[in-house]
Amino acid sequence: MAPELGATLRANIERLASDSDRIVERVYSAVTVSDEAYRTLPAAHRDDVRAHVAFSVGLWFKTLLGGRAPGPEDRDLLEAYGRRRVHLGVPLTALLAAIRIGSLELWQAMVESGVEDREVLTGLLITVCPSLLGF
Repeated sequence: MAPELGATLRANIERLASDSDRIVERVYSAVTVSDEAYRTLPAAHRDDVRAHVAFSVGLWFKTLLGGRAPGPEDRDLLEAYGRRRVHLGVPLTALLAAIRIGSLELWQAMVESGVEDREVLTGLLITVCPSLLGF
């Protein structure tokens, strides 16, 4: 279940979602430098990693703003992205680290967006953080 957002927090998240390309690039950069398996992927496969990151970031914002958890189709796509990494020889440890690193970068971007607004920070910590950890 997605959390209920207050008006100020919702506006902040909508602003972030409208500029999600910046967050996608931030996450993608962090993931692709995190492990040799990602650094050495051919360009076409790095494009698939970028598409996975874009889908995941978009799904996160859709979940928060839409008020409901990802559906079966969303989970199927996430699983397919993961299977493709495995078939390319990306070790499971690198895949799991990439998920952790991506979540961390997404969370940091959200916190940075609210650093000047105590209401947003409080909402992020009390309302959004538990959802991100359970995503």
